[in-house]
Amino acid sequence: MKTMNWFEWIQFSKSNRIFLLADDFFQNDPLLKEIKVDQSIFISAKIAKSLSTVEYVWNQLLENQFTKHDFLVGVGGGSITDLTTFIAGTYKRGIPHILVPTTLLAATDAAIGGKGGIDFGNFKNAVGVIKSPEFLVIYPHFFEQLGIEETTFGWAEVAKHALIGSFDLYKELSANKFQNVEFLVSKSVEFKNSVVSEDLYEQGRRKILNFGHTLGHALESYQLESNSPYSHGKCVVLGMLKELEIMHKIGSISHYQKDDITQWLHHLFPLENLPNTPWLEVLPYVKNDKKNEGNLIGFVEFCGVGKVEPEMKLSLQTVKELLS
Repeated sequence: MKTMNWFEWIQFSKSNRIFLLADDFFQNDPLLKEIKVDQSIFISAKIAKSLSTVEYVWNQLLENQFTKHDFLVGVGGGSITDLTTFIAGTYKRGIPHILVPTTLLAATDAAIGGKGGIDFGNFKNAVGVIKSPEFLVIYPHFFEQLGIEETTFGWAEVAKHALIGSFDLYKELSANKFQNVEFLVSKSVEFKNSVVSEDLYEQGRRKILNFGHTLGHALESYQLESNSPYSHGKCVVLGMLKELEIMHKIGSISHYQKDDITQWLHHLFPLENLPNTPWLEVLPYVKNDKKNEGNLIGFVEFCGVGKVEPEMKLSLQTVKELLS
């Protein structure tokens, strides 16, 4: 996957037919007016990953006669980049797409790696595809418009990348937290690309990227029923913390390692005033994780900073006991 800067992207749009999907937050953003667009739809991130939204976009693509020689472009956070990738992978059996992530989480995770999915029922990413974008456009200006929650927990995937293998990120976060935005984003993109390039379809090493996500995604699904659901980043951070406890209980890491990394995460993220997570209530959502096999729940085995095994299976009963 190649990256473009903003100027290169503007020039590219002038010579290609573009169908734009964008978060409605940017409907009046002057930056998007610089792009030549043939058709555009602005969508609320809250409904982006629904089947009804997918059907609406499919219809618009067909009615406006977009072909496999045209480009589908997604501008927004992870919900929009997921939707764009899903539609690009399914419309006419695949059309080229470009992603312009506008949040830290999308730029460092959701937009990288080719995964696109939509929620179905009450389950996050229940239906999905894998299709790599033609280009990724990184423009840090967008990150300056993020709210406190998105800015604070938008670094969750960067912290995860630091823990599972990027020592450059681990050293930078330990020394300066989130001050050096461009360095953190570029190193995170570089690290995830290096993992994905070895294993696009997640048959081996790519599974290490799921650290914190078995419980994090389950918590996110559980939170969908709440009036004030947690962000993806917050769920991933809480998922990593709980999975660290599990790794300690089964002997993969020592008590010292668990405490050290737990303190590191608390140093990076404001977690002190959050209510206790009812993990046993979250457990039913764990059972629907795509990494599972029958009654076995898939985890990444975390053995220390930079020391991870792609896959470890625990029985549902064992997970229940470990969460108690």
